[in-house]
Amino acid sequence: MINKAPIKESVWEEINCGIVKNVCLITDCANGNHASGKDNKFDNINYSNKSTKIEGNNISISSYRLTSVCNDANKGNPDEILKELKKEIVRLIIILY
Repeated sequence: MINKAPIKESVWEEINCGIVKNVCLITDCANGNHASGKDNKFDNINYSNKSTKIEGNNISISSYRLTSVCNDANKGNPDEILKELKKEIVRLIIILY
């Protein structure tokens, strides 16, 4: 375990940088002040941090890019969701709790 307290977004970027610093070139670390869809950039690849809660067999991941194709009232079409995700290639770092 890296951090015993719940991880808030303002420190998450810094924790990720600490994890990868010996294996990746850190080209951007937002430190809580970032553009939508990019929290860190390692080896010139954008990473977006997401937290989600496991509820039974379901995992919900919020994303500013997905609200147009899915939400709580509309679970969306998997093909449309993937199409939206592919518009900008971003790797996700997900914390489950």
